[in-house]
Amino acid sequence: MKLVILLVIFAFTLPASQAAQVDESFWISLDEVALGLLQQKYPKLETLPRHQDRSAAEADVDPKQDRIYLARVTASQRDDLIRMVHDQLHHCAGFFAFDSLSEAMQWLDAPTHLGTQTRPDYGIDYQSVVAPMLATMSAVHIGNTIVSLSSFQNRYYNGSHGAQAADWLADTWLAMAVSRPDVSVEKVNRGSDAMPSVVLTIEGAELADQVVVVGAHLDSVNVVDRGGASHANSIAPGADDDASGVAGLTEIFRQLMASGFRPQRTIQLMAYSGEEFGLYGSRFIAADYAGREVDVVGVLQLDMTNYKGSQSDIYLIDDYTDLLQNQFLVDLLDAYLPTLTVAYSRCGYACSDHASWHLNGYVASFPFEAQFGDDNPYIHSSGDTFANSGEQAAHALKFSRLGLAYVVELGEVSGEQIHRDGFESVVAAGLDKKF
Repeated sequence: MKLVILLVIFAFTLPASQAAQVDESFWISLDEVALGLLQQKYPKLETLPRHQDRSAAEADVDPKQDRIYLARVTASQRDDLIRMVHDQLHHCAGFFAFDSLSEAMQWLDAPTHLGTQTRPDYGIDYQSVVAPMLATMSAVHIGNTIVSLSSFQNRYYNGSHGAQAADWLADTWLAMAVSRPDVSVEKVNRGSDAMPSVVLTIEGAELADQVVVVGAHLDSVNVVDRGGASHANSIAPGADDDASGVAGLTEIFRQLMASGFRPQRTIQLMAYSGEEFGLYGSRFIAADYAGREVDVVGVLQLDMTNYKGSQSDIYLIDDYTDLLQNQFLVDLLDAYLPTLTVAYSRCGYACSDHASWHLNGYVASFPFEAQFGDDNPYIHSSGDTFANSGEQAAHALKFSRLGLAYVVELGEVSGEQIHRDGFESVVAAGLDKKF
């Protein structure tokens, strides 16, 4: 009896955040491979099969990717899943997390394709604009941003360090856009999460309702060597995963501002919160955009870009991505970065934020740093530091350059900038007739 009383007293004296963690349970959606990993340790896991065909239209897709399941898990079981996905599948997340069963069911039953989405022509028309910007992009700048972001103790999506990192990024982007009234920065909160996603918008001059998105995830996690520390108090620098991607966004933005770039279409750079714990931030934003039928013409994800673990320079993920846009990326590389080599790899269900967009019916692509299995061995640990990436960002620069070419060619140069700056090759090609 005394033991029972002591336990009850202990439960009521826990801080509210810790007490919530003790009994917290929620639903996740995951594919058959990830479910199999989790069931190895928890064979009596509560699950619901959900058969769907969201990827069936894609060529050469593993049939198991079409079988998505729901599982009810606790926070500790979720952490075990993150660790197993890390150890055996070599990627982040691998699942979507939901606060309730009804939310999970609604997500899985949502329509797959948006009738309002514009499919661009994927022309390569702005060489005179893109080439000078590529030449002045800097691995040093990317490295400096990686160092700044990885200097936070962690960037846990529901902790104070993560919130501070989001504030730092928002302030940094705002300072870079001080003279541009067409640029805004917004912090997007999903419920009560401490860390918001950070969204930067460059408003389009002629086609403002059409949106080009380039994203990366801002949060970090340690599931390898945090010992008994909570996620909020762990050491998780996340230099490659994914400060490298956010740094790439920042370098793209720096170049756009330095050149005075003004797009036809609206450009949005997004640093998502909560990717490591179930793609919280990107799913919240993508579902909101789909619900409002926002015309997103293309999405690019930069998640881990600074560790060259395989022979080729860039690996395009060919599952849960769009075939035509992937070919557009190849064309951009051929046109602007012809010395880089390209190969393909597979990632699996919900392995990064591109999946949030893809499963909401949007066109998405995910270029990655290496063949899966050859990527950075230090991720999800205290060792994911800039030093363990060689204290350089030469590999990440390749992805930032690809991202900039993607933004300019897909966003297209506004007529105002063409006529102001007099891009002779653009006008000679007859592109000024658009205006």
